[in-house]
Amino acid sequence: MGVRTIAGWDNHHTSSRSEDEVIRLVREIPNITLAYDHSGGSVGTAITMDFDIEITKGIHDDSRGKHITIRVGGLGGGRTYHLYLTKTNWRGSSFVWQVSEIR
Repeated sequence: MGVRTIAGWDNHHTSSRSEDEVIRLVREIPNITLAYDHSGGSVGTAITMDFDIEITKGIHDDSRGKHITIRVGGLGGGRTYHLYLTKTNWRGSSFVWQVSEIR
């Protein structure tokens, strides 16, 4: 199945970034160096192996900062992770998000 959003994913989405961009942020995890990976590499492996990954909440805030919430394994089971974002590639007042931590 791969990476996909589930119904209601955007109920907590507080960014103007599109659904396609949020999916892209998750899909690029295997290609970046993370500052911290609580999953021990299992999120990156799941993406590479095209396992079921559900985006349950779009870009939103908590006390640590902006993040995306995903569930690896899906179908009501699996494990939930928070993908914390950093701003990269500043161009004037615009920037690109990148996942920096998995918690």
